Amino acid sequence: MKTLDDDRARSFRVRPAREDDVSFIVRLHELEHVQKFLKAPAEDDIRRAFASDRVKQFILEQGGEPAGLMLLDYFEDWLVELRRIAVARPGTGLGTFAIRWALDHAFNERGAHRVYLSVAAANERARALYGRLGFVLEGTSRHGFRNHVSCAYEDLCSYGCLATDRRD
Repeated sequence: MKTLDDDRARSFRVRPAREDDVSFIVRLHELEHVQKFLKAPAEDDIRRAFASDRVKQFILEQGGEPAGLMLLDYFEDWLVELRRIAVARPGTGLGTFAIRWALDHAFNERGAHRVYLSVAAANERARALYGRLGFVLEGTSRHGFRNHVSCAYEDLCSYGCLATDRRD
């Protein structure tokens, strides 16, 4: 049975980031809901990351236009870190699509055994999504990071998903 989510997901696409995406990546990090949790990378850092064999930047597209960013760190053959995900318009389903894509890519294409991530404890929306998609809360680091906006120390939650945990 086809659902609205199926129709919406067809307009989503993941592709490797390119040099001409740098300005979009910078603008994305200037959005209030993104700034709250992620520090904007410098343009030079974004460009340097293109040369990395380990960390890959992906652009999330909606309707053929850039709408988000995802960074995957291929730490080991069996281990992938979902290092960063940001979408321009939360609530569109793009984040769900991107995480499902990342899990499929890691487990089915790369043969990984585990995908892990860290997220601000205050980012309840993201934490709920990770749980729905099979990630398990593995621990909380008290004052695990310093918020770059408020300079306050905040808790950081660690999540992991094994190939056997996956929910679709």
